[in-house]
Amino acid sequence: MNNYTEYESSDIKINFETITESSLKGFNSTRFRQYLKKESVVRFAIPLDTAAENVDFKKFYETEYKKLNKKKLYF
Repeated sequence: MNNYTEYESSDIKINFETITESSLKGFNSTRFRQYLKKESVVRFAIPLDTAAENVDFKKFYETEYKKLNKKKLYF
């Protein structure tokens, strides 16, 4: 199970610290960081960054979403 804690936000980005309660084997010392990133009025992305201890974060993957209705995104 993952626990997400918001630690910073702006008009275009919400940052979360991700804490994994039971890490998979091989990921014991891996740190995770996720955030919601607003790319347009109807599109946003959710990148996942990872880092080992004492190493800078690197992008692991990014998922993009597009709203089907044209209502504006608010965050």
